[in-house]
Amino acid sequence: MEYILAHDIGTSGNKAVITDKNGRIVGSAFEEYGVEHPKLGWAEQAPETWWKAIVHTTSHVMKSSGVSPDDIIGISFSSQMLGVLPVDEDGRALRPCIIWLDCRAGEQAQQIIKKFSATLIRSMYGVLPSGKDVIPKIMWVRDKEPEIFKKAYKIIDCGAYVVHKFTGEFKMDFSCASVTGLLDNKKKTWSKMFSGVLGLPVEKFCTAVKSTELVGGVTKETALETGLKEGTPVFCGCGDAAASAVGSGAVRANHANIYIGTSGWVEVTVDKPVVIKKGGIATICAADHGKWILIAETESAGACLKWFGDVLGGEERAEAEKSGESIYRVFDRIAEGVEPGSKSLIFTPWMFGERAPICDENVRGGFINLSLDHRREHMIRAIMEGVAYHNAWMLEAIENKIGIESMNATGGGARSNVWLQMIADVTGKTVKQTASPLDGCSIGAALTAAVGLGIYRDFDSLEGVIPMAGEFNPREENRMKYAVLYENFKKVYEGLAGLYCSLNKCE
Repeated sequence: MEYILAHDIGTSGNKAVITDKNGRIVGSAFEEYGVEHPKLGWAEQAPETWWKAIVHTTSHVMKSSGVSPDDIIGISFSSQMLGVLPVDEDGRALRPCIIWLDCRAGEQAQQIIKKFSATLIRSMYGVLPSGKDVIPKIMWVRDKEPEIFKKAYKIIDCGAYVVHKFTGEFKMDFSCASVTGLLDNKKKTWSKMFSGVLGLPVEKFCTAVKSTELVGGVTKETALETGLKEGTPVFCGCGDAAASAVGSGAVRANHANIYIGTSGWVEVTVDKPVVIKKGGIATICAADHGKWILIAETESAGACLKWFGDVLGGEERAEAEKSGESIYRVFDRIAEGVEPGSKSLIFTPWMFGERAPICDENVRGGFINLSLDHRREHMIRAIMEGVAYHNAWMLEAIENKIGIESMNATGGGARSNVWLQMIADVTGKTVKQTASPLDGCSIGAALTAAVGLGIYRDFDSLEGVIPMAGEFNPREENRMKYAVLYENFKKVYEGLAGLYCSLNKCE
């Protein structure tokens, strides 16, 4: 038998899966890790934490599945995007990685806008930079930690770090490179114009390659650490957004994927770059070298429900422990028993700034219209509905530009039938649930390796490979109620944007 090993290196943990050549999982393992917040608006992770989790989950999944290292024909990755990690020539981190959630570089973002006109930036990238973006963060390191910037042989991200640990090569796939803001998305080369004006030498960036490129073989050192066979083929893989599109089955033009994980996004595969000049919606490279992804990202989706469980969910945790099930299944049952609309309670899921369709690192979450009539169960359902409203807002911004033919769902939140029904009711669109929604990114990474291996001719050949578990159609009686609440949801930001800025401006 022949198998593929894929790693999904996320924000909350790393998942290792072993699949057959068709992406069907035969074994999996997960190890959790956390995020450090040294200052207000900062978010960092030590890359050694990623690697430790990768080593542990590789060993565990190989043993639990009974798969021999000799039978692994390829390795690939899905990785969190928008990280900034300075490393030396040996790939050793010079500081913790500044991850996608971090918003420290607002000052540097404004410097970029002043150097280049907003019109020029929007025409090239569709969005203006914020304190959460890669170029401002690199500039922050240069300005605030000049010795580290000077010592840095390369400035890489999560995916490139893992590729180097496996192979010794500094390579980054086009999807991850395209979100930096330094890649010319048409030519798919680093922009010497932007990097030169901003004082960011292109020599400090990795070589950008296709997601399906065979980067190298597993090094002797990594083979000893993980138990894998030295020389096993390693493919570059791609960013989690690109991988989830593949893992959801949304591989053809105008097919969409809704992802509900710690963060979330609505993404649509397109045949050519699409520029939407407002709303923080970007076009990035797809795993498929011949296609693109139009993506709107929200910073906090499942993270909102996790926050409630961690901070206020004592009753639900106790119930989950008693029944031996996940706290999220308890949330589902509670939410299902509450009338749609949660008695007009609105939750804004903007817990740590936002990207789309509002590009604002200062915005925050909250309950609006909370009254003495509301109970815990209303708050739980309102959180889920708030994420659904925000998904609808992102979807609306995208559909102002292009049509969407179908919509699949992946991510941990997509395991919830209750949540997917809410999204269908709020958006007025049918939502298809993938059979393994929690594994969308890792399956996408494995199938990317399968294309690289020649098992599939191209990414279009993957259409129909991903099985679906269910279909959720909008219910008209709920659609009418949600339409009113959705419009009021959008008005919350309009009314409070100035207040958020006053309270939360990042350092």
